[in-house]
Amino acid sequence: MKIYYVTTFKLHHEFHVVHVEGCSYLPTFLSRQFLGRFPSYEEALKESKKIYPTSLSASFALTKNYLPINHEKLESHLSCWHFV
Repeated sequence: MKIYYVTTFKLHHEFHVVHVEGCSYLPTFLSRQFLGRFPSYEEALKESKKIYPTSLSASFALTKNYLPINHEKLESHLSCWHFV
């Protein structure tokens, strides 16, 4: 099972973003909340939505250009996530 976190701030004043441990876009310790260990991204997102109903995946945020694209980080990031 992987460890998941959610941002404690809203991205673009709208969304909280769920990240898996090791994600190159994982925010600093003070800007994230531990969600727990989950067998899948879907379970982590479900838990996050209990705290922050506007939660979405980091991959979705990338596809909508909500996260800044750094191509080195992007390659690493996509290896951690699947698109929903």
